[in-house]
Amino acid sequence: QRFGELPFADLFEPAIRYGLRCGALDDRADIVIVTDGLADADAEILASLTEAKTRGLRCFALTVNGGSLSPSIRAIADRAVDLDREADIGAAIAGAIPA
Repeated sequence: QRFGELPFADLFEPAIRYGLRCGALDDRADIVIVTDGLADADAEILASLTEAKTRGLRCFALTVNGGSLSPSIRAIADRAVDLDREADIGAAIAGAIPA
């Protein structure tokens, strides 16, 4: 799949890097990823997120239009919800992202 001139996979890493620069590495930060579940991240990003989790980072993945989860999403997400399989999407999102 493509978004403009870029494949979607090419957009995932820059978006995660941007989130890391904008506060996802801060103590007790949360990050929400909306993806088709197929996105992958390089070892540097996974290491940064893993280290941030020791300081309280919570990572939630909402998957749409795919349903499968890449190894990267499985590694970084505390919770992942396949929205395509949910009858009540609002309730699924509310249940996936605790207060």
